[in-house]
Amino acid sequence: FEGISEKQLISQLKNTGIDGVVTIVLLDKNKEQSYVPGKVRYEPETYYIRRSRFYGYYATYNRRIYTPGYYETNTKYFFETNLYDISRNKLLYSAQSESFDPSSVESMADKQSKAIIKDMKKKELF
Repeated sequence: FEGISEKQLISQLKNTGIDGVVTIVLLDKNKEQSYVPGKVRYEPETYYIRRSRFYGYYATYNRRIYTPGYYETNTKYFFETNLYDISRNKLLYSAQSESFDPSSVESMADKQSKAIIKDMKKKELF
């Protein structure tokens, strides 16, 4: 809503019959680097050892397989959601939330909106 004042915007919203507005603001975005340690796993292997023409035996040993450690970077997003009653010019609801390394903007928006709606219902706003 560039080029329009808050009063003009509220007046336009009231004139169109809108009585409430939800705003969502990105407050902060942090990148964190963390180390994921390496792992060792063991895989058993069995083989046959022949001692002579007539007999042999099976032996088993465990192979060690190393997975090296690595660094990963994760992003946290911090949001603030507000619900305003335009007719009474009153803030009805405010919540801060965070999202951790979303796979996409759409999935993040979907999860955030569902969590906010659930919280609003819990607080009996509708």
